[in-house]
Amino acid sequence: MSDKGKLTRGEFLRLCGGTAGMLALGKTVVFSQVKNETPPTKKEASLVPKEAPPAAKDTHTTGADRLPYVFVQEGTLKPGVEKARGIAMDGADNLYVAGAKGVSVFNPSGKKIREIPSSGPATCVTLGGEENVFIGQETRIEVLDTQGKPKTSWGKEGKGPGELGYVTSLAVCDDFVYAADYGNRALHRFAATGDFVDSIPGFLIPSPFFDCAIGPEKTLLVGNTGRHRVERYDANGKLLGFWGKQGMAPEDFCGCCNPTNLAVFPDGRVVTAEKGIPRLKMYNSKGKLLACLGHEAFPEDAKGMDLAIDSKGRIALLEPVSGQVRFYIVKKT
Repeated sequence: MSDKGKLTRGEFLRLCGGTAGMLALGKTVVFSQVKNETPPTKKEASLVPKEAPPAAKDTHTTGADRLPYVFVQEGTLKPGVEKARGIAMDGADNLYVAGAKGVSVFNPSGKKIREIPSSGPATCVTLGGEENVFIGQETRIEVLDTQGKPKTSWGKEGKGPGELGYVTSLAVCDDFVYAADYGNRALHRFAATGDFVDSIPGFLIPSPFFDCAIGPEKTLLVGNTGRHRVERYDANGKLLGFWGKQGMAPEDFCGCCNPTNLAVFPDGRVVTAEKGIPRLKMYNSKGKLLACLGHEAFPEDAKGMDLAIDSKGRIALLEPVSGQVRFYIVKKT
């Protein structure tokens, strides 16, 4: 594309005017589908705004300096992973970076300690306890031990029960694996053996950014990006509540589809990342904004900035375009 068709950040900010894991009870598998989250109709889907600049008045960070916490960067890692797409942390604060050839593992000092190859490009990674590494591909999920020895795998492309369209995130809780499937706009649940259990359908996901994470009391948090909110589900798949709305204020989510990525602290605080106008934010468990790092801190094309939190509360943020990982702590203002 020629430079003639591109916008500077200033033009981007001025032209916006018109656009505003779960736990089964004992060993019983019970995970009912959410009834009040129906799949979007064609009319509803057509009304989802395209990625758009913010309002003419630059309000997306106004008031952020009065929030109770700030993000402070503490270092950067350049892992050199080709097409880095996702990150995760284990209990020893080792960093796992998913990319074109599998997963690279780095110790807390930033030294690469091992490679875990996958059969195809990895789209995401998560840990199951301290023994298993779960690697998501577009239509496949592979499980290996932490030394890279294969244990099991499953996945078939399609739209039927248990079939996958495009896996963008994985979360593990006890004996279950949850797969956020952008291709089918659904959240699937599998047994750790790969047996399909059930799905929550009806998410409004306009672009291939669809994240999930395990929260306190084994609830599941999901970024329903087209509805501009974070949703929380109980062990049976019931929607417990949600927070977030479309808008330009620091606490809101702008553009066509945000938040793209999220991670959860043990106390229930949620960290989110956004694209379009890239921002890093932290909320309490009820959705009250606590900290906001504005777009000035990130490249203009930053999107799909995956997040992970270590045992000390340090936040890792992956920039897929540059391939680097930034580390942040939060401090009181």
